[in-house]
Order: sequence, then structure tokens, then C-alpha cells
Amino acid sequence: MRTEIHIARESKQFGPYTLEEVNRNLQQGLLQPTDLAWHEGMTNWAALSTIEGVTTTGGQRPPPPAPGVPPSGVKPDLHGAKPSNYLVSAILATLFCCLPFGVVAIVYAAQVDSKWNAGDHAGAQEASGKAKLWSNVSALTGVVILGGWFLVGVLSAM
Repeated sequence: MRTEIHIARESKQFGPYTLEEVNRNLQQGLLQPTDLAWHEGMTNWAALSTIEGVTTTGGQRPPPPAPGVPPSGVKPDLHGAKPSNYLVSAILATLFCCLPFGVVAIVYAAQVDSKWNAGDHAGAQEASGKAKLWSNVSALTGVVILGGWFLVGVLSAM
């Protein structure tokens, strides 16, 4: 049976590779012994150098990695915590400030969780930033409009 090895480094996954391809890529420096690897039958991600049949320079294997790699089927999370979706501020800005800009903020806020759960961490970060931006634009627009109405009222009373 041919083993397919999946590799993870930083925020990217590679593969699957055969054992021969992994060993060739290690020799060429395209893969590192410290890259995380997983194949069917493993319960945890592990350093590539600890996988049965993987040879590093000279055929010697370095010591195993520190414990704490995620279980199989789970991509290693190298992105930190999920960003805020700013949904509450987007809704409040829509209701009390400026409807058009607030709706844009709600759309971006709704994208944060779905992108994060789909593994698109960069997209989730971008959607979070845009949700915050449009919430603030909506709030600022509302303040400017309210200030303008107040100013018109004061000037017309004079």
C-alpha cells in the first residue's frame, strides 16, 4: 500500500507526497525535518523526521519533536485566535447611524466566522478589518448627519 504524506508548514499545507518524494524533497532542501507531517493511520501530526521511512542527511534521525502537535484531521493553527467579527457594532451602527454603510458592515461581519471555519484565516482577518471600518464609517456618518440637523435647527431658530 502506498502511503500519502501530508505536510504543513506555517499557514500552508502541501501534498500528499509519497515516501520517495518526501525523501527526495528533504535532500533537495524543499522540505525540512521539522515540518509537520501526517498520514493515514497516525493519531497526531508529528515532525517529518519522526515518520517511519523518512531519512534525513546521512540516514540519521534527529530527536523527536516536543509534544503538543494537533490530532489528525486538524490543521495546525499557526494564526492565533479568531478575529472579532464586529457584528454587534455593525448592527448598532445600522440601526442608529447610517443604514447603507451599516449593511455593508453587517455583510463583512457575517463573513468572518465562515471564512475562519473554512480555513481562510487571511480572509477572515480581512473581513474583520472591513467590518470594523464600515461600522466606524456608519457611526461617523450618523454623527455628522445628526450634527448637521442640530446646526440647521439652531441656525433656523435664530
